[in-house]
Amino acid sequence: QLPQQIRNISLLMNYSGDENAMKRALARMGTELAALAGGTPASVCLALKALGKYLGLNSSRPDDEGEDGGPDVAWWLEGDEAFCMEAKTDKLTSPCYRKEELGQVDDHRRWAATHLRTTGVETVFVGPVLPACERTNPADQFTAIQLAEFRALGEKLRAAIEDVANLRVPLMFSSELLRVLNERTLLYPACLQILQRHPIVLVE
Repeated sequence: QLPQQIRNISLLMNYSGDENAMKRALARMGTELAALAGGTPASVCLALKALGKYLGLNSSRPDDEGEDGGPDVAWWLEGDEAFCMEAKTDKLTSPCYRKEELGQVDDHRRWAATHLRTTGVETVFVGPVLPACERTNPADQFTAIQLAEFRALGEKLRAAIEDVANLRVPLMFSSELLRVLNERTLLYPACLQILQRHPIVLVE
């Protein structure tokens, strides 16, 4: 049986051999992921949610949907680790991550443990690489991932889907997608390792 991730992507792309339909689907994907190149915090969160969807994951915006203690964006598959993101792309002029922001990490872990059927949770800040502010006590698990990393992941995924569609074997789309995503380290959660993490350390 195909992994849930592959089934989800196959349903989303709905490839039937129609080249024009696939071009439209890929164009729609490009539009939904455009803010990964930069945008308002709200548009970035929408693009991160869309990236999770195109990766074939459960993807939501808990904080925007009224989930108390939830992250800006959460990706998960049942039985795997959840990946929670707090968007800080508006901190380009800020010197550091504040204690209140670091405290959100514990909130997100508790939220994930309560709401998701997963084996664990990783929470990251999506934004610039900055130190922790004074009077904070950052732990090793506090990390930041620059938005460009997610853009690169989206481009890699789009190229993989396009390459599978170009084989023009719609009946084998899902099985070929599994092969290609596995070869290119795009299966979850291995795809998360593509994203370069930067530890958030205390200002000297």
